[in-house]
Amino acid sequence: MVSTDKCAPLSELRLTSLKLNGRIGWSEEERRTPQGLRFDLVVRFAKVPSACTSDELNDTACYGEMAARLRTLCSDREFKLIERLGHEAHAAVKSVLPVGSSLELSVTKEKPPIPELTGGATFTLRDF
Repeated sequence: MVSTDKCAPLSELRLTSLKLNGRIGWSEEERRTPQGLRFDLVVRFAKVPSACTSDELNDTACYGEMAARLRTLCSDREFKLIERLGHEAHAAVKSVLPVGSSLELSVTKEKPPIPELTGGATFTLRDF
């Protein structure tokens, strides 16, 4: 019989509403002016990070590095589609996560050129 009174803790790190500007849009004209983008991330760790007891940055996922990767991606490139941006952003962030971690990343184009669309358009990729 397996004991259920001791559960292994689960841990995740969330980045909420990282706001960046990027050149995104189907037409060249739309891509000419940077637009507001919002990124939301959830990192799920394979095991509780050692940082919980060590208090050392090297023992967890650095959200400053994740933000820097997204900032670079948005400033260096332009994208026609939110799906492509989401895929590239997911890969960029995933590359700096601890082995075994999983990632959910959402990118929202805050003001697409559709007058009636007031909440933006969001694309999400998750690998859990």
